Amino acid sequence: MKHDSPSNPEAKKPRGIRRLSFRRKRIGHLSDRQSRALTGLAMIYALRMMGLYMILPVLSLFALSLKGATPVLIGFALGAYGLTQAIFQIPLGHLSDRIGRKGVISIGLGLFAAGSLLAAFGQHIVWLIAGRILQGSGAVASSVVALAADLSPDHARTQAMARLGLWVGVSLALGVVAGPVLASTFGVPALFIGTAILSSIAIVYLQFLVPEPVHISSPAKQDRLNKPSSSVKGLGPEEFLSGKKGQLHMIDLKAVLTQPTLFLLCAGIFLLHATLTVIFVIMPIQLAAHVGQGMLSLILAPTIAAGLALMVMSARMADRHRRRRVIFLYGALLFIASWRHDGHAGNLYRAYGGSGFIHSQSQPA
Repeated sequence: MKHDSPSNPEAKKPRGIRRLSFRRKRIGHLSDRQSRALTGLAMIYALRMMGLYMILPVLSLFALSLKGATPVLIGFALGAYGLTQAIFQIPLGHLSDRIGRKGVISIGLGLFAAGSLLAAFGQHIVWLIAGRILQGSGAVASSVVALAADLSPDHARTQAMARLGLWVGVSLALGVVAGPVLASTFGVPALFIGTAILSSIAIVYLQFLVPEPVHISSPAKQDRLNKPSSSVKGLGPEEFLSGKKGQLHMIDLKAVLTQPTLFLLCAGIFLLHATLTVIFVIMPIQLAAHVGQGMLSLILAPTIAAGLALMVMSARMADRHRRRRVIFLYGALLFIASWRHDGHAGNLYRAYGGSGFIHSQSQPA
């Protein structure tokens, strides 16, 4: 027969070759079920973040109109969200290891919705601060990332995280641009109410359309997780951060906190977001004084579009041509130069554009 002929080159391994080729194509890819689950989870997080980003460009202007507002209290109203996020991020992440990801995420979304309603109906700056504190206490970022990791296989983990980041980036762009337009039409309290509605929709979507993760681990991997280690060597990220029954060994926690590279990365993230918050405290007030609140979106839209485009270009250039330091220094110099201010509105535009550029350049790091 043809298939048994020694002269036929396809006689011995045609099926094996086809199976190998198929498997190689599937490596690093998500199944349809995993893809749908991760897309749904990313949309849930994006809904929450879009509500947050819609309010950010107009929050300082809104706070300025409230009773008892002072520059310090306005700044605290913006920063209170991040403060409680930092306080509750690790405890809620640890709680999700014990009672399940979906339950903790639902609680966090509920707290975020309650804080939004409190901020919407408050007439005093204190109520706005209280609402922002309550919003931040629903710190679910770590639980969302952990659930995304649970829903994706090890070989597609990077793709899953990239998909999550993509949706967050889209929510940032849409929220910051749409926020001033919607605020000028319906008012800032309506944005807070809309944020609460989006969070409620996200809870329903999470409970009914995102599946529970199925944990499959090899005995060898579980053996490694059950043993505390004094260093991070030999452990993957999820192995290092998830000890036996979701517990993080204190000796490993010390290794994380004292790792110089990780400390520098966290310091960079801190400075990046601190600068961004300062910009959104001062810049909307300054721009509104010169061009009016209704023009904020016309300034923000091209800034964000240019920043995202330059972010992609610079990231590719840095990876392909190994010019990370050059690009970073160029962005830093542009950022410093953009903040020269002598009272003219043109310098405000340059400052905002320059700051948007440097934040876009720093983000891939």
